[in-house]
Amino acid sequence: MKLFQVLRTSLVSLWRLFRGKKHNPLRNRVDSAQFDSQQLFLGTLLFTVLLFLLPTVLVYFAVFSALRYSVIFVQYTLLFAVGFLDFVIDQLIRRVVYMLC
Repeated sequence: MKLFQVLRTSLVSLWRLFRGKKHNPLRNRVDSAQFDSQQLFLGTLLFTVLLFLLPTVLVYFAVFSALRYSVIFVQYTLLFAVGFLDFVIDQLIRRVVYMLC
């Protein structure tokens, strides 16, 4: 999740760079700013790279989240099956003992 947060924060910051704005942490607001051509060029390159990496990161999280939830589902299914079989076997043993006594 940290990877997605860093990617999102970077994209938001670079988007502000295009609009001529930057975040002022001291006043906790967005202020106007002047950037030179080198800063805009580097921002454009980084924004493009991060924007093309965004679908890859989203697919990464989707695949591994699906795998994680499927493993959790299998674990709970096995836990339920073991509990159910334990209950059934316990009831069978009780009935056999009751019939023998």
